[in-house]
Amino acid sequence: MTISTPAVASTTGLGTGGGAGVENVVNGGQSGDVLIKIGPDYSAAGSIALDFLAPVSTCMVTGDQAFGALSTSIVGSVVTISWTGAAFPSTAEAGSDGPSYYLYFQGVT
Repeated sequence: MTISTPAVASTTGLGTGGGAGVENVVNGGQSGDVLIKIGPDYSAAGSIALDFLAPVSTCMVTGDQAFGALSTSIVGSVVTISWTGAAFPSTAEAGSDGPSYYLYFQGVT
């Protein structure tokens, strides 16, 4: 089965200068990495929505412990990955990028 490489549809809680992008998509779009950049004023709870452009029925997600608890919800072609209890080290200095973390998705059908 081939699934489209997902696009980042929206993000919340990443802080000023934070953002996300999808990389290293393999297995016909069924697995890949989401690079998350964290801004200095991030929230302990946040989310990222990935649009696969075709209906999705399953998606497993794992990530760094710094995200706290992870959960997913699927509506049509959009998989929303949410986290609560995030504790990202505050390593960003003025004028520099914030720290980066990865979420991993797999088993997309």
